Amino acid sequence: MTGETVITADWADVPAALEPTLTRCACAVVETVAFEADLLDPRDDSLPSAAPPVWGYELRVLTLEGQEGTLSVRRLGPLEAVDPVEISIAARVGPFGAPAIERCLVESLAHRLGQLRGVGAAELSWPD
Repeated sequence: MTGETVITADWADVPAALEPTLTRCACAVVETVAFEADLLDPRDDSLPSAAPPVWGYELRVLTLEGQEGTLSVRRLGPLEAVDPVEISIAARVGPFGAPAIERCLVESLAHRLGQLRGVGAAELSWPD
């Protein structure tokens, strides 16, 4: 797995930043797991309050070469914190690792989240 990269970005932008990242790195999503907090309405233990906030995503990906991998994105710190927040990004591809693809996934997602931070929309561009 690549070393964990921690960035400061808007958590709400993570889903929008994933698609261009995966396209750039020539990966397809096989499965997405969203990790939700287990929050209950404090007035009634039996009923959940509004939809619980998501604190992490784990995407199973498949490269063009057929290698399976995982892209993990985790929100760090308290769920009550408002954007921007610290976000951990890590990737693992293949049984022995594939550093170039892993680096592409982590760095591209971090870059796109940086472009989207604090704005409603941002032009998609990648560094050379």
